[in-house]
Amino acid sequence: MTNNTANDFKDDRDIILNALDSPPLASSLPTSPSSLPSPPPTTTVQAVINESQKQNEKVTQDELIQQFVAAAKQNSATVEILTDEHALPAAVANYMNLHQITSAVCTKEWKDLNWAAANIVVESRLVQGDDVCGIGGIIAAAADSGAMLTDNTEAHRITASLLPPYHIAIVRASTIRPSLKDVLEIYATTRPNKIALLCGPSRTADIEQTLILGVHGPLAVHVLVV
Repeated sequence: MTNNTANDFKDDRDIILNALDSPPLASSLPTSPSSLPSPPPTTTVQAVINESQKQNEKVTQDELIQQFVAAAKQNSATVEILTDEHALPAAVANYMNLHQITSAVCTKEWKDLNWAAANIVVESRLVQGDDVCGIGGIIAAAADSGAMLTDNTEAHRITASLLPPYHIAIVRASTIRPSLKDVLEIYATTRPNKIALLCGPSRTADIEQTLILGVHGPLAVHVLVV
């Protein structure tokens, strides 16, 4: 062992011994609860929910509509805002003509619209495998995400929104709510056997990470807000 190494070892030993002889760290800490620093305020989940609800109360229905339209477009859906339900047949006819769709199937909720006046063939029945376009009503929609809720009751029928390659979703402006939580509160007491949340065209990238539309649902979604 060289002198330098011996000296280094002695210095290290002295540091350790001095540390052991020093008062323990605990003795320097405050012992009285009143002398302890106050913890930072914590935000509970309920507080976040309450704040969100306060913000939602300040949003007008027109603002919710605009938020929903922007979110739906972000989900790759196309959107039109109509003046009232009487404008629906003409708007549907324009969309069908644009995509060269010769006939469509609508859910029971919209069977009494004057489809013939728009010179289009729209039947109210269950969707079949060769149907190209389904017209379905939306129970409620979330402004923040563009998600649209439907169920499998007789008036709506999920298959109209999932089976045909083209889906025309009819959303009443009064049913647009701030968030998905608000939308799902519809089923707080009663629930159908099936529900579906629709967020634009179906898409998947399972194969080689290549995005493909229309694999598990509609190829295109067109939203009509009335």
